[in-house]
This record gives sequence, structure tokens and C-alpha cells, in this order.
Amino acid sequence: MAEEAVSVGGVIAKRTQDVADSNSKNARQFENLHDGITSAIRFIVELKSSKIITEVTGNYEIPLAAALQASRLLGVIVNPRQIRDFARATSVQAKTDKIDAGILALFSLQIKPEVKPIPDKQSRDMGNLLTHRRQLIEMLTSEHNRLLQADEDIRPGIEIPIKWLEDGLSDINDNLNQQIRNSPAYLEKDNLVKSVLGLGKWYQPLSLLNYPNWGNLTM
Repeated sequence: MAEEAVSVGGVIAKRTQDVADSNSKNARQFENLHDGITSAIRFIVELKSSKIITEVTGNYEIPLAAALQASRLLGVIVNPRQIRDFARATSVQAKTDKIDAGILALFSLQIKPEVKPIPDKQSRDMGNLLTHRRQLIEMLTSEHNRLLQADEDIRPGIEIPIKWLEDGLSDINDNLNQQIRNSPAYLEKDNLVKSVLGLGKWYQPLSLLNYPNWGNLTM
């Protein structure tokens, strides 16, 4: 029997990302910032994952999803309701983000959501947007630091470029958001689980006991 491919689940919050794979006790937490996203991508590459699955979390998932596409990795974003429906068929209730990440990885293995790689041009465009986004964030951080130390009479002159940078960052975030939602990675349809397994008549009980390491994930 061929060895089952590794899938990865990622739980993305405002400040952190918890990433776990489907066949080991390893899990990592990264900051949901540029350096943390870069480290998360490296970790995912090391796991040799066939697919990375996250859920919609108020747009916090967009930077990682965009970075995955820019890196030509197969990322999937699903509706949280799909994960809740799936979790009802498991014997373990998620209590932490790292356990949640394991459930997402199991979801990927069992449901096998299909996604096609994005075209090279879209991948390059996504990478360029992310680079521009990082540059704007760095400039904003610098300007905010200047503002904190500035005298009252020069503060208005600093607030003007801050507003301009914030508007530019908002535009880039909107652009990334729209591109992700128009990409093959965005599988938000509520019937994804129902169409594969059939809610209410699970023909094969699912259990995290089949993946015992997930009960003892280490950071």
C-alpha cells in the first residue's frame, strides 16, 4: 500500500499561527507577521506536505494563504462551519489551536478537498503584493515610532504620510483578499463535507484516536 501523503493544518489567529501535520506529534507556533509567515512556510516545506489547509478567520488567514500561493504550495481555505461539521464525527473536542490544527490536517486527509495550482503569473503577482505589503508595514512601523518621539509642532507632518501608508496597506490587503477568494484555494461551499461523507449518516466513524500523537502535541 502506498504511503499516505502528509497534510498540514494551520490555525491562524490575529497574532499567531499554529501549524501541525497529519502523521507526527510535531506542531509549531509562529507569529502572524512577515518573519513568522516565512518561518511557517519553511516548516511546511520541511514536512513535505501534499496540501496545507486553513479556515476562514476574519481575513487573518490571507497573508499566509497568499505566501503559500506565491511559493507554489497547495493551500486550501475552508469555511469554519465545514470544520465544525467534521469535528462532530471525531471523538475529541478541540480545546487549543494546536489541536485544532491537527483536526484540520485530519479533515484534509479524510475529505481530500481538491485544489489546482495557481498559474505562474498569479503566483508572481501574489509575491510582488506581499513584498510591497511588507515594505509598507516596515515604513508604517518606522513612522509610528517617529510619531511617538515627535514634538507636538511636527506631529501633523508625520501623521500625513502615516495616513497615506495606511491607505496603501488597506488597498493591498483588499487586493490580496480578492485574489485569494477568486483563486482555486478558496473552498467555502458548505456542502463540501456533506457531499463527500454525508452528514448525519457517517459510514465510517472518525476518531482522533487513529492519530494518537495529536492528543500530546508538543510545541
